[in-house]
Amino acid sequence: MKENKTPPAKTSKSRSTKNKTKTQKTGVPPKETMPVQELTTEEKAKVDAWSSREKAKTKPPRFKVTQGKSFEIGHAGPDNKLAFWAEAIQNSTGFSSVAQGANFIAQVTQAITPFFGQDAETVQKALNDSAANLLELKPGDATEALLVGQMLASNNAAMDCMRRAMLKDQTSYGREFNLKFADRFMRTYTAQMEALTKYRKGGQQKVIVEHVHVYQGGQAIVGNVNQPGGGRDGQKKGDTTPCLRAIDQGKAGIPLRLEDGQEVWCEMQEDGGTLPATSDG
Repeated sequence: MKENKTPPAKTSKSRSTKNKTKTQKTGVPPKETMPVQELTTEEKAKVDAWSSREKAKTKPPRFKVTQGKSFEIGHAGPDNKLAFWAEAIQNSTGFSSVAQGANFIAQVTQAITPFFGQDAETVQKALNDSAANLLELKPGDATEALLVGQMLASNNAAMDCMRRAMLKDQTSYGREFNLKFADRFMRTYTAQMEALTKYRKGGQQKVIVEHVHVYQGGQAIVGNVNQPGGGRDGQKKGDTTPCLRAIDQGKAGIPLRLEDGQEVWCEMQEDGGTLPATSDG
């Protein structure tokens, strides 16, 4: 009869020798198993809170692009989610028409990544990126969407010019040329952002009063001042108003700064009130 021989147990020395031999053959040391650290209660709470916020976020539309004779752009996912995709298009663009919203996303994408010469995977990623960027800026209607799309294109053009200017073998002329156009695009972006902010506020301006000094016996009044009979329509040639006389006399007053950075000088009257010293009265 044959005897059953139990193989000897591997010792730590034999494992060490094996790892050493493997390192000598490949030149790469074996990976060490890192211990798994359990999350604390506070860390688990933070992870759960982050997961809840992610689930509550409005999701951008996802595009699926297939390539034949031309690109065929459709929605990603099963057909029963078409309604959700249509809602996502409206949330990202502010367009009431889903078709127009999808066309607008494609238009913005082509201003950043032209489709010509690209494969379907690249076009699909570019479309999904543009849709996500539009959603981040939250256009409320089609007008805001148009401004937001222009802002994305201007920012991309500025960053591309900056990248070209910083190329390793770029000439001094090429660096200067690209930096100049990058500056133009960034200024355009700033103007677009100001236009979007003004449109969202409905053209209203807020007056900010700075450095108001009221002495004993005086009063400072801040608010809308209406001068009856004044203005360009009701004012005759050669007439003056209290505001124009205040400018000519150069008396003490207080500056009122508007939201757009302009300042209006307000004359301190004898009764402690103020009148804005403007040419309109």
